[in-house]
Amino acid sequence: MDTRDKAQAMMEYMILMSLALLLLSIVLYTLVSQMSGASTEMNVDSAQKTINRLKDKSNFIYLLGYPSRTETRVNIPSNVEEFHASDDLILMRVSIGSFAGDAYTDVYGVVRCNLTADFHSICNPDCSPGNYLVVIEHTPPPNNVINLTVK
Repeated sequence: MDTRDKAQAMMEYMILMSLALLLLSIVLYTLVSQMSGASTEMNVDSAQKTINRLKDKSNFIYLLGYPSRTETRVNIPSNVEEFHASDDLILMRVSIGSFAGDAYTDVYGVVRCNLTADFHSICNPDCSPGNYLVVIEHTPPPNNVINLTVK
């Protein structure tokens, strides 16, 4: 085997390896983007479950009237930028971009009553992910609102 044949074999080997690396990088990129998308979907789904739980419990307490009260555990997912409740709206803003504040979606629920909420222990100013105990209570008749507080 002369040097010319060796050089050609080496060139073919390098081309074959570069094609293999290209295919591997495409597969890895696809997997990483799918995993990132799944994580975002799980955060939005968790936020939707939390909002629905608070909405259903608030409506239930409103229908029972004063002095009804209940407690519920809620999960605040990561990437939550804002969480508040006022008037007849419970809102959680979830970041869905690769960087915080890049892009977001609003997850909300509309209730049958007026709400007041104190979520400062969760979001002050940044929201901390985790499980929290929320107290939902009907206030006395002059106000006649549902109050949500973190215990």
